[in-house]
Amino acid sequence: MACIYALIRKSSPEEYRYIGKTAYETPNKRFKGHKNNAVSGDSAPVYRWMRKYNDVEVIIIEDRLSKEESSIKEKYYIHLFRSQGHRLLNVSEGGDGSPGRVLSKASREKISNKLKGKSLSLEHRKNISTGQTGRKISEKTKKKISQSLKNHPRLIASGKKNKGKKHTEEARRKISEAKTGKPATEKQLLHLARLAKLNREKAKN
Repeated sequence: MACIYALIRKSSPEEYRYIGKTAYETPNKRFKGHKNNAVSGDSAPVYRWMRKYNDVEVIIIEDRLSKEESSIKEKYYIHLFRSQGHRLLNVSEGGDGSPGRVLSKASREKISNKLKGKSLSLEHRKNISTGQTGRKISEKTKKKISQSLKNHPRLIASGKKNKGKKHTEEARRKISEAKTGKPATEKQLLHLARLAKLNREKAKN
């Protein structure tokens, strides 16, 4: 079974810098290959980045995928995270491992349409939420994540910086009515999973 993984820095775990796929159940062997390529002097952007920082690590985005599913999902996540502002170092749109190959607009729409409307399974949401299980996050890192979310332009634009302010009963009713029957998007679920993880960490302290 294949899986989709991301390379991040321990000092800024809220940002994905590279998305990849591997035919193995975990990305550990593939990550070892990435490190070997970086040490050998490979000039690809991701390896230049890895040589610059010594706190790069790998996390699983989604696992238990067939080879065909992993190709589609790799393209999907590269497109998704780039649209969210992650500075990905991938030189291709993913899927076939051909550096420099960029998908046409029609191909990107086909991938998007194929995945559109599909709700993430509970297991998938849990996997994203606990993708860094086993690695204790320091207080310094928690503060960086919290500060990053607090000053995030998307959160400011959407009014989420008003978190903590109480709504009136009428306002709560209108919000509830507006959301009734609307399925959460992939982007919303990913965001909620991350917020849930942050809330759990805060509750422990």
